[in-house]
This record gives sequence, C-alpha cells and structure tokens, in this order.
Amino acid sequence: MNETHYTFSVLQYRHDAWAGEALNVGVLLAAQDVKFVSMKVASTDERIEKAYPSVDAIRIRKLLEAIELRIQSVSSRARRGLVSKHELSASTIASKLLPDDDSAFRWLESGAGVTSSPGEELELLFSRYVSRWDPQSAASAGFEDELLQLRNHKLGVEYKWILRALYYQQSLPNALRVQGRLAIEKRMDLLELAGLLEKTPERPRLTSEGVRALKKAYGASKPPLIDFKQDARLPGKSESKEFIVGSSLASSLAREVRNGE
Repeated sequence: MNETHYTFSVLQYRHDAWAGEALNVGVLLAAQDVKFVSMKVASTDERIEKAYPSVDAIRIRKLLEAIELRIQSVSSRARRGLVSKHELSASTIASKLLPDDDSAFRWLESGAGVTSSPGEELELLFSRYVSRWDPQSAASAGFEDELLQLRNHKLGVEYKWILRALYYQQSLPNALRVQGRLAIEKRMDLLELAGLLEKTPERPRLTSEGVRALKKAYGASKPPLIDFKQDARLPGKSESKEFIVGSSLASSLAREVRNGE
C-alpha cells in the first residue's frame, strides 16, 4: 500500500483568550498528493461545559458545525481539482478558515507525517488529541475502568504483548498488528496515562513501573521470550541452538543468552 505525506492541525477552544487556557476540540488533516481534506470535531460539549459552566454550549456547537461544513466544502473542491496542490496543507487551509486573532477558536502549529490511510490517520490523531479526554465518547467507552486496571498492574494479554515487545525491543506480534494502528495507539495511550510506558522520539519504552507490572503479570523475575521458535546462532560459536523467541532479531537474543540474561 502506497504511503502519502500529510499535514494536520488541532483546533482549540479558548474560553478566555487572556487566561491562556484551551481545550482541544477538533483535528484537521490534509494529504495533498491524494487530494484528501477532512476534519473531525468533538461530538459532545460536556468537557467544555464542565470546564466553563457559564459557556453558551449551543453557540459553540453551531460554530464547530460551521467550521466542519467549511472543511467539507474545501474537500469537495479539492477532489474536483478546483484547489491548487500548494493550497492543500493544513496550515494554509486553517489560516484561511480562521484568522489568528483573539477569537474563541485557534489552531495549534501544524504537524506532519506519513500514512497509507489518511482517513485512519485522522481517527488516530483525533483519538490522541481530543476524544481520549472525553469520558462520554464512544472511543473511550470503559476508559476509566481499563485505566484503573493498568494502574493496579492488571494487564490483559494484549497489554502484556505490548510491554513485552518494548522490554525486549521486539516488533509487535502479528496478532496485534492485524488489529490496525489505531487500536495499538489507543492501548499505547492508556499505558502512557497509567505510567507504564513513556513515548520518546526513537520509540516508546517501559518505565520502571512498567517493568514491575510486566514481571508481576508473568509471575517471574523476567518475562519469557515466547511467540514462535527460531534458530539463533551465537556470535563467535559454530553451533546453532534453538530458542523460544518473540519477533526480535536473533543476534539480540543470542547476546542475551550468551550473557546469561
């Protein structure tokens, strides 16, 4: 599947521009090579109403719907080739849609990435920046219960797979990857909120709390290397031995065995 570059921007609501507080309420994504433009906004006003009891929720909802309709218009024109390619970036679309002033809405500085599915990437970004904080959203059903379980070091099998893969610096098992990137990222977000992993520019890694949770889940001082069998040749040795491994590189595993870890 071909990958395409995209840009995105997060829409925020500011109840008081001078206070500097803001809540994420939407995400705009544009992939100019495939003429994709779409936006997703919060489906509930509950979080805004709880933060600012005096807010005019009906007015805010109408403004969000108006912004969404404008984006749909841009998307329709883009698909028909009526918008030039250099104009199909999130920052350009956002600046034309809403000026950078003291109004209730503002755009965060645009980000960028590469994806094989702009629509799925938009869902992923919306989950990360908006719906993960909304306790009533369908995307976060069971959110509090699941987070509490993780904080109590009670790991379901899929969370054990993720933490074990990070612990051994393995790739994720196929049984997880077939569920799609969005499902994996949601679990990663919960693990991060529970304090069991931290995201770094290189790759996510376990915190000390995450290591303790993983070891507790397997009832041993070190989780087993399981998934499938693979031959690994020990560096500097002629014989080949069989190890029970995950999907990490054989050389890394050989070093662990050689060092007695």
